[in-house]
Amino acid sequence: MKLSFVDLLCCPSCKSALRLLAEDGTNHRNEVDSGTLSCDSCGAQYPIINSIPHFVPASNYADSFGFEWNIYGRVQIDSFAGNSISSDRFEAATGWSVGSKKGKLILDAGCGGGRFSEIALSTGATVAAFDYSGCIDFTRENFKGRDESLHLAQASILNIPFNAVFDAVYCMGVLQHTPDPHKTLRCLYDVVKPGGELVVDVYEFIERPFMLRWRPYVTPYRLLWRPLFKRLPHGVLHRFVRFYVKHFLALDTKVLERIQRGDVTGQLLNIVRKCLPQIANHSLEFPFLTDEYKRLWAEMNTFDSLSPKYDKPQTRTTMWRWAEELGLESIDVFEKPGCGDGTGLVLKGRKPATAAIPTQVYDRLEEKRPADGRLRPR
Repeated sequence: MKLSFVDLLCCPSCKSALRLLAEDGTNHRNEVDSGTLSCDSCGAQYPIINSIPHFVPASNYADSFGFEWNIYGRVQIDSFAGNSISSDRFEAATGWSVGSKKGKLILDAGCGGGRFSEIALSTGATVAAFDYSGCIDFTRENFKGRDESLHLAQASILNIPFNAVFDAVYCMGVLQHTPDPHKTLRCLYDVVKPGGELVVDVYEFIERPFMLRWRPYVTPYRLLWRPLFKRLPHGVLHRFVRFYVKHFLALDTKVLERIQRGDVTGQLLNIVRKCLPQIANHSLEFPFLTDEYKRLWAEMNTFDSLSPKYDKPQTRTTMWRWAEELGLESIDVFEKPGCGDGTGLVLKGRKPATAAIPTQVYDRLEEKRPADGRLRPR
């Protein structure tokens, strides 16, 4: 951890400034290898281990992601995989291109193995990144000796230990896996500086007429497979997923090809496929991947879909309403174009250049919500 990183941090409990207590771990590059961050206001202390400040317990609800990224952490990183899947998704969601954020400060909330941190660095920005899971040490190894403009921390997205200093904050593939997506969005908003950008993507829950709203939840995936598999020990689930993908990925690809034809046989196969534990099969979206990488992507994303403790998709109307409650300007909620990867719904907005809405007034905003609970897009 670089000494300059301390200026960006605050106590996640009381939001007061932190002081570096021990610098005996400082190396010749003016980096802190080990030490303690202390809050003089509330007395909380946070350890720095292997150059990374830790603000949360080692084990938490994101353990499945820590398990996943420690195994597959480089599969989605473009520079290791030799493709542009992550950069395509990142640019489609954010609109930021190489060199477009030179001199800016960006926060990657829920960085995982660092697949999007790498792309954010290519914009020319200094990037701070954190993750709740224990994979953050693996993330450090991914970037070891590569770029000095990346700062890492292990922290909770519901208690972000950063001051409101960021020109842009993005959170991709995380919101739906938190205990409270609404509160998560508020916390992300709080660390954007006035005039800064906020970009979030989330699994989309398709809005339907009232009588049909139950349909997405009355499926074998929702009623049987996820409730069953997410309770398994991660090692057991991972062994099952590897076996399942190894023996059925090729067959599943042929089934998907037949489903794409849209004939009666394809429709019947689609029903059968939805009744079974579904493989997250990207073979048709990414035909350029080698067979090995198709298998790795399938293993990784199948485990990713079955293991998280929380899985809370959101509707377009809900995301728009939350953005308006926060007071974001230039709001845009749209389906991420193409890419074949990740979540489908993106929220973009800008924090007003004037004073931001204080956190303590959020409850009052809830009281002013219209009777039907919705704010319609303008």
